[in-house]
Amino acid sequence: MALIFDSLGITALYGGIILLMILQRIFLPGKGLLKQALLLLADVLVLSCLVPPLTILVTAVLAMFCYGVALCLQKYTARAQRRTWMFLLLTANILLLLIWWVLLKYPWPKAFLRASSGAFFADKIDLIATIGLSYIFFKLIHTLVDAYRGLLPDLNLFTFLNYIFFFPTYLSGPIDRFQNFHHWINRESLKADELFFKAAFFRIFLGVVKKFILVPFFIFYAKDYGQVHLSSVYLINVAISLFAYSFYLYFDFSGYSDLAIGVAMLLGFRAPENFDAPYRARDIAEFWKRWHISLSSILREYIFLPLVRGISKHFTWIPRLAGTICGYLVTFLLCGLWHGTTLNFVLWGLWHGAGLAVHKVWAQTPFSQKLQQVKCKTVQNAFVVISIAITFCYVSFGWLFFNYSLNQIASIQAVSRLKLTAAPHYFYGNTYTWGIRLKYRPISARDKMDIDIRAKGKSWVHYADAVNVGSGTFNVYGERRNNAVTSEFSYNNLLPGDYQLRLHYQRADRNSKQRVILPVTIPDYLEHANLTADDLEAKACRLTDTGWGIRLKYHPPTRDAKVDIEYRPLQSDSWVRYRPQHVKGFRFAHIIKVQTGHSKNQSLEPGVYCIRIRYINPKKGYFSDWTERSVHIPTGPNPSGDNKDEIS
Repeated sequence: MALIFDSLGITALYGGIILLMILQRIFLPGKGLLKQALLLLADVLVLSCLVPPLTILVTAVLAMFCYGVALCLQKYTARAQRRTWMFLLLTANILLLLIWWVLLKYPWPKAFLRASSGAFFADKIDLIATIGLSYIFFKLIHTLVDAYRGLLPDLNLFTFLNYIFFFPTYLSGPIDRFQNFHHWINRESLKADELFFKAAFFRIFLGVVKKFILVPFFIFYAKDYGQVHLSSVYLINVAISLFAYSFYLYFDFSGYSDLAIGVAMLLGFRAPENFDAPYRARDIAEFWKRWHISLSSILREYIFLPLVRGISKHFTWIPRLAGTICGYLVTFLLCGLWHGTTLNFVLWGLWHGAGLAVHKVWAQTPFSQKLQQVKCKTVQNAFVVISIAITFCYVSFGWLFFNYSLNQIASIQAVSRLKLTAAPHYFYGNTYTWGIRLKYRPISARDKMDIDIRAKGKSWVHYADAVNVGSGTFNVYGERRNNAVTSEFSYNNLLPGDYQLRLHYQRADRNSKQRVILPVTIPDYLEHANLTADDLEAKACRLTDTGWGIRLKYHPPTRDAKVDIEYRPLQSDSWVRYRPQHVKGFRFAHIIKVQTGHSKNQSLEPGVYCIRIRYINPKKGYFSDWTERSVHIPTGPNPSGDNKDEIS
């Protein structure tokens, strides 16, 4: 129904049709034939903008054939001697509809036709659009079965064609019953129609809010779990995406139903309700009484109940509970096949069938029955809240099979085994930079991984290719800088902000790669914490009989802080990094020149040295400013003056 607003032409067509029908109801209220002819013309005009003309023609021919069968069933099924023949006629016609539905919806019959010199027919079938096919299928089945049962009012060809092609509900329902449609198309205009119009505009407004305001809010996270970066834990992002998909699907589908019901009201029809706050359901059975109500009632009346009654009648040795469970599984297996042509829809249907079966068994346990009889309101309310939460989570997880193919689901399962986490990290050693530490549990040491990185709002940058995953960790530093003079390299810090890591995990035993995106936030270390190093003391001291060094005394601000210490001769511009210190309270550090290739320490050369220190808290993500001191290393064995250490 969102197609109403997709283009100016479609919107104008809808508006003109609605205005024409309103004028007919005001000035020619009793002309039923004129009303039906106008409505059928409107149906054909609208559908010709949505589907190819061949689709309308083929559907009309099939509908008229079913109309003739329904007339025959309605006329003769009351006679006992004809009932067997009528049942066979009904069965044959339903099988014909099933063949038609399978030919149009599934790819393998067309592939079979092309392989067996039936390419011409396969090409013609491809020209028929499947949009709205599933809803027309159930309308035809309902008409035939209710005609066989003798439950239909007088059949009229105009009424029946309007029922099949009624454009507000053609695309995605709700699935109306012929009895209800027959009542409204033959209803005369009443004074109460003013309230009808007000209700219609309210439903259209509600549908627009859902589809064009609320749906865009959820769709980005709902359609692709890889777009959710709210947690560094992969499965949490998948769960958030499934919850978002629950709300997206509800607002999208119920919004369409509101639009369809509202437009039908403007035309003088009351289409059935399709949703009733489904995520407030306390169990899976109640959920299906609130979700896609028109479909669930069709499934219950025409598949589940006849199947369970047939099992009870013809297989009396099967317990009633087992027959009910079998009915749930078969009904929702068919429901999954009705929704889609791939195996994941079968799993989705079986997921709900199994949920209904478990609920049925649970409802008959003594504990469940006693729990429902508890009179304490607090316990009752807690039970209701827990039940709603469990039902919502169960339904949301089921959308995994509805939204993703089996290959995508296998990718989620494989990546979840990696236990991927990505966190900001301050690297000590040769880099001394902010970056990202990636941790995982490799599936196989022979697997490989490609890594891309990007800042928020930027394009992807390839970082590493075919990384061997055997170590279980991988460090992502900032931008690499090469020194042309010394041939050494170092890294810039990653600037504070939000980053994403994109991993392409290649299993050694498979050709496909699994993709996962992990969010990481580098802390705002450029915003210096309110720290000072005023207590820093630096002095020359004799550390050995012949060696001089520098002794530092400092007072760290927190017990989990670390320090960076660097020094340089006054005449040099190059700072030398001293080893990082873990600090607890007042701490000391001694700077001594280390002789390369030997284990002995050497005295610092005489002269003036600059010392600088800064505090770091990697957990909280800050640096303090550098604080500098100068120290003089003497030439003699003792400091000048009173034979004590010289303090700058």
